[in-house]
Amino acid sequence: MGHTFHVGGGGRFFPGFSLGRYEFVLRVAAGETGEVWAGRLRREHGFQKLFAIKVLHPELSPDPDAVRMFLEEAALAARIRHPNVVPVVDLGEEGGTLFYVMEWVSGEPLSAVLRAARRRPAPVLAAARLAYQICAALDAAHELRDEVGNPRELLHYDVSPDNVLITSEGLVRLVDFGIAKFEEERLSERRPSLRGDGGRVFAAAAGGEGGALLFRSSAPYMAPEHIRGQPCDRRADLFGVGVLLYELLSGAHPFQADDSESTMTHIASERPAAPLSSRAVPSRRGFAERLSAAPPPEPIPPALDRLVSEALAKSPTARTATAAQLMRALEEAVPGAAHPGNDALVAGWIGQVLGNASHLRTQQLRAALESLDPGGGPADEAEPLPAWRRWAQAAWAFGAAVLGV
Repeated sequence: MGHTFHVGGGGRFFPGFSLGRYEFVLRVAAGETGEVWAGRLRREHGFQKLFAIKVLHPELSPDPDAVRMFLEEAALAARIRHPNVVPVVDLGEEGGTLFYVMEWVSGEPLSAVLRAARRRPAPVLAAARLAYQICAALDAAHELRDEVGNPRELLHYDVSPDNVLITSEGLVRLVDFGIAKFEEERLSERRPSLRGDGGRVFAAAAGGEGGALLFRSSAPYMAPEHIRGQPCDRRADLFGVGVLLYELLSGAHPFQADDSESTMTHIASERPAAPLSSRAVPSRRGFAERLSAAPPPEPIPPALDRLVSEALAKSPTARTATAAQLMRALEEAVPGAAHPGNDALVAGWIGQVLGNASHLRTQQLRAALESLDPGGGPADEAEPLPAWRRWAQAAWAFGAAVLGV
């Protein structure tokens, strides 16, 4: 789903609206196919727990393709058990509205982090650690098998910043596993087609071995073969990892253009705008920027530069074959990329970039809960200050002491 991240009330749905066992609290994302709400499950003796509830737009309920994709997305995501994947824990339908329920993640999408970074590169180890975790989530999906051991051929098809959530501890949680190869279906009579919609692309294209793919993706993170309507495999997801890693390391998108159509043209036929080794030193204008700006970018290890170039290859055969292989290559290129202890470095960088933004989201959620229960906020939702907020406060105190303010 193409997410527009914001908070507030919806149109058809609203805070206090009940769907099945769940009460809506705060809308946190909206897209072409539905909405995501923070919601809670309430039980006796004051027990309650937060979840993320994804709702299919009711007007799409008559569309069998939309319903099939939504149900398949929920069913497949429920089968992926991995710490870097947000699990689906429930599914239901009420009053013609389909919904599924995910574990609540206290964190921010990578898209918000990249916007806040304002083209400042991430530390090399932090970028490599993020990419490693994304690959770990993809590997769990790519290797998923059914009850009798047959590969499910699950692809993500939308490895984009909106779908990479990062917790306050620096842990990556990948969401929106909405696409699978449906080998049993024979939709190859559909002509490959693409149309842009606010940076998103919807397509129906022939899949491998006579199957078909029905998908929607973020144009700037699509693989060349995906854009051309050609058969795709797991290497299409790894191209998305390459784009994200380039963006983290350089502060810029490798194929950025004025619009989605031009971006897709560049992805399909052009080389990246500039090699990683040429990434610019960030601006340091103004007191606030001097306090929070990162030091000049670190040199890119040659092995990491080669790894990114390989991930961005136009031909799938020139890319790393599997997410597991890419994980090993990341650890070899940047020692420590595989180490969970470096999640703290990720959290520290995000704290520097986001500042108060993450804490604001927590405050908005707490306010929404209190508005539903005047005078009695739930103890389990009085979350401690996020790690990156604590880090940012410490960095500010240190900077103020050094500068004498």
